[in-house]
Amino acid sequence: MREISERFTLPPGKYLLVPTTFQPHHEADFIIRIFSEKKAGTLEMGSTVDADLPDPPMPSEPDEETDEEKGLRRLFEALAGDVRKHER
Repeated sequence: MREISERFTLPPGKYLLVPTTFQPHHEADFIIRIFSEKKAGTLEMGSTVDADLPDPPMPSEPDEETDEEKGLRRLFEALAGDVRKHER
């Protein structure tokens, strides 16, 4: 069991909360509590999630990466380690 709490200041608008697990294709039960200084309405949209998403782009070759991609790669490797070491 795990509890995550966050405090946000959001401008008026419509927002979508998508509870998710850390493991792909795993289901779990979620409880979401929203505290608001002003009246806020909610609507449960159901449990079926369906999206027609395009295939993600192929990653750039290391020598063709943008500065943003290089930064994301450094962050990923700092958190996950160098994946190439584990592929051998």
